[in-house]
Amino acid sequence: FIHWGVNNTITNNVFYNNSNLGESSNGQFSYAHTVSAMNTSAANIFSRNVIAYFNLSYAAASWSSAAVGCPSWGECSDKHTFDEFDANLYYMEGADEEAWGNLADVTPVGAWSTWRDEMEYDLTSIYADPDFEDGSLCVKESSPARTQLDFEPLDEVACEC
Repeated sequence: FIHWGVNNTITNNVFYNNSNLGESSNGQFSYAHTVSAMNTSAANIFSRNVIAYFNLSYAAASWSSAAVGCPSWGECSDKHTFDEFDANLYYMEGADEEAWGNLADVTPVGAWSTWRDEMEYDLTSIYADPDFEDGSLCVKESSPARTQLDFEPLDEVACEC
């Protein structure tokens, strides 16, 4: 959703299983694209967002389906792509934090620990159930997104599926 974007701020959103790959994939959450010096995403802010997926299965071989990252046609592992990438909540139904952390290709640079330790992104982000309201993408008052990350409640109209 940031395609060669510069100085964009993406905060306080719910991204739920963003995918055009159907139920056989993790969903594809593509936030940046770097092809050349002329077409580069840079200086963007991505914080206080909820990113949730409904399953752990992956798409077929030639398509990159990293849960956090770029598709196969892009690179976004450059530290300059974002000024800030932090204070987000991640969740994948059916996976605990250990399973999430052990996925080898969950980020553009591989494992979650590499994303945090080497890229220094998502250092205060959390892995937790977002605690959605029944039948909605609104998070409850008790949601860790609200209690730990200062996520602001969305308007009810925006939460309807």
